[in-house]
Amino acid sequence: MKNFTKQIILSALMLMVLVNVVLGQTNPTAFDLSSGNFTFTGFASGTTTTYPTNMAGWKFAAEPTTATTNAPSADFVLSVSTSGISTGSIRNEVANGISILNSSSNNLGAIVVAINTTGRSNVSVTFTAGQLNDGTTRINGLRLQYRIGTSGSFTDVTPTTEYLSALNGTNADQTFTNIALPSSVDNNPVVQVRWIYYASSGSGSRDRIKLDDITISSTSASNVAPTVTTQAVTNFGNSTATGNGNITNTGGVNPTVRGVCWDIFTNPDPTISNSHSTENGSFGTGAFTGSITSLSPETRYKVVSYATNSVGTGYGSAVNFWTYSTEPSSHSTTFTSVAASQTQINLSFDAASSITNADGYIILQKTASA
Repeated sequence: MKNFTKQIILSALMLMVLVNVVLGQTNPTAFDLSSGNFTFTGFASGTTTTYPTNMAGWKFAAEPTTATTNAPSADFVLSVSTSGISTGSIRNEVANGISILNSSSNNLGAIVVAINTTGRSNVSVTFTAGQLNDGTTRINGLRLQYRIGTSGSFTDVTPTTEYLSALNGTNADQTFTNIALPSSVDNNPVVQVRWIYYASSGSGSRDRIKLDDITISSTSASNVAPTVTTQAVTNFGNSTATGNGNITNTGGVNPTVRGVCWDIFTNPDPTISNSHSTENGSFGTGAFTGSITSLSPETRYKVVSYATNSVGTGYGSAVNFWTYSTEPSSHSTTFTSVAASQTQINLSFDAASSITNADGYIILQKTASA
């Protein structure tokens, strides 16, 4: 009977772990800021245990501190509003947003919002944070961070933007208005904005901190011509070659044409007014190739990659290469030798000028005993 009871208790504990922790960290869908501002003002019902589409809750391998910028270790489920205020969780606060309280076993945590800033600039964040209980003798914080993409470390927003709980008692709500994110987050398909809950100082019971009234806004980016780089030419022969380019920035709107331009080396850098290849479509960032044709043998050329969007045409820097010679059409039809002495042999053969594409001869001598 005792073993049976132990098995029931163990099963219950395992079920509690499965209910509260989802193994593996996932990334929420990015909200497209071109459709308007992202907003979060809480939940319609206290029984909701699903995060909004563009939000997620995370935990860590160890309790976060003021120095924590690393990626999370796993997702963490959202608890209903009636769960214990002093129990470690990420909790639904209904109209008052969402809150975090860490415990020694959970290593909580962070709330993240994913945004798509393609064609956007001047991204800023407004939010309210507040302390919901008095854990006593410990200060906890909620700090704003960001990263571009879905992997790697996060970066603290500069200047540091954080809410701190009181050592004793509770601190009032604090609203942070239009906190500017750096320009590096502009024009990216995924940017993650994270509020990380961490231990600031002290020991003992922790404080629950809420996050509410989030608004992430932006303005339309001033679109520009694409940014392009040119790589070395490959696959060159006597009349054709392959040009290589890379669109490193679309300029805020996808290019519809890309390719390479070429001209002889002594002329100015080529543009689309010169010989060029053309590929039509809708192109993001990335590498591409273009066919270089109708070249002359034994000639030095310049090549420049390009891409064109609705604003204009962007060019890369010029690279250069030589074409190969054309193989002679035939070979000498006469070749005779006459021994002039023990140390000299006189050779007779057709002049190179009489053979198409021939510039001269290479004569090889083999030395061997008689």
